[in-house]
Amino acid sequence: METGEIFKVHRNADWRTRLRAMLVFGSAVAFFWFFWAADNDRIKSYRYLEPCGFQQKYKLPCPTCGFTRSIMAFSGGNVLKSFYIQPAAGVFCLSIAIIGVFALLIGLFGLNFGLVEFLKFRVKFGYLILIILVVLAGGWAVMFARALVNF
Repeated sequence: METGEIFKVHRNADWRTRLRAMLVFGSAVAFFWFFWAADNDRIKSYRYLEPCGFQQKYKLPCPTCGFTRSIMAFSGGNVLKSFYIQPAAGVFCLSIAIIGVFALLIGLFGLNFGLVEFLKFRVKFGYLILIILVVLAGGWAVMFARALVNF
């Protein structure tokens, strides 16, 4: 795939691709709805979201400390607050939102984006895992630094 192909959009998605895209979109909506509902006391989140055992035992944040609060803030429309609470969770939520928008466009209009095809077929899975780990480590570093300042 050439560099110019990444930015091209085609209207040729078959029905299977469109169905998968709508399932991805529905999953993203359900994800954000769950955390929005938990934040607004529409569901009893304590049944599903346990307190952090690592933080309770060692009084220091684990790599994912703050994810729940950050996702709840993002789901409620407080994007900047989400990034402040846990930067890695803000990146995670923003990624899910962008994927959801692309999935909606593919599902409704049958659009094939060159960027999506590039990411599906050209980017190695190991690189994606490495990016996720680097973002997670960065978020943890911020949380850890805050904890040390307040310790």
